[in-house]
Amino acid sequence: MSDDQDILVLEDEDGKKVRFRILVNSLFAGDNQYIVLMPEDGDPDGDVEMIVLRVDNTEDGEGWLSTIEDDEEWAKVLEALEELNLDGYDLILEEDAEDEAKPAQGKEEQKK
Repeated sequence: MSDDQDILVLEDEDGKKVRFRILVNSLFAGDNQYIVLMPEDGDPDGDVEMIVLRVDNTEDGEGWLSTIEDDEEWAKVLEALEELNLDGYDLILEEDAEDEAKPAQGKEEQKK
């Protein structure tokens, strides 16, 4: 059973609410902070997709999550991500050129 503090609910482009498990809530690359998520309904015994989003803040301190669209920024994030030990997951990076709405994605394979 997942602890609700480790769950983030986001709305997809169709307005559907999707629950994500937070794998890493404070990945830093350069001056930016990122969050690493995995769909809660992913198959724990197979390949699972992860999503990396940048944490941005307004001047009044409110935060929001943004996709990574810059190749140079994405390269820095991947480098920082590769240095992490994601508790039981091997990181397998794949480019997803068809899905422009989620440019900041990779795949990870769970160790058995």
